[in-house]
Amino acid sequence: MIAVRLPAAPSVMPSLNVAPGAVEDCGLRLRAACARLDDLGTFVAGPARLTGWTGASAGAYRRASTAMGRGADAMSLALRRVAARVLEHAATLTALAQQHDDLVRRSGVLVEGIAGLRRDVAAATPDRIVDLAPVLQARSDAVAGHVASYEDLRRR
Repeated sequence: MIAVRLPAAPSVMPSLNVAPGAVEDCGLRLRAACARLDDLGTFVAGPARLTGWTGASAGAYRRASTAMGRGADAMSLALRRVAARVLEHAATLTALAQQHDDLVRRSGVLVEGIAGLRRDVAAATPDRIVDLAPVLQARSDAVAGHVASYEDLRRR
């Protein structure tokens, strides 16, 4: 009896629940906060200096505003780094979601290919199976290779 070994169906791709748009929105809001902190630092370094004001109150004001400006600059720098990392993470999530969607589509194509191969094997009449078996097995082996490649990508 001549038999054609059909490949196993690909494993189901697990669902992926990510929201790269929400993460990107967070990063953009953080970056906008940096701009507001930069504006505060610019204001403190410029118009808030009140150079014509003198006396003890003016000195206390300048010390407090200078400290506020330095703090705003430091917070802006730190927040800018965080915003950049959040935006990088959003880009990574977008790429992963695209890879996931590609693998889901690939799995569907493989399932359809195996089903078509199964139909072709079932449709081969006993007198034709001798001639068709090598061709069908070669097709089956090729599909099995694609399934193995898919499984490797899915695991990663």
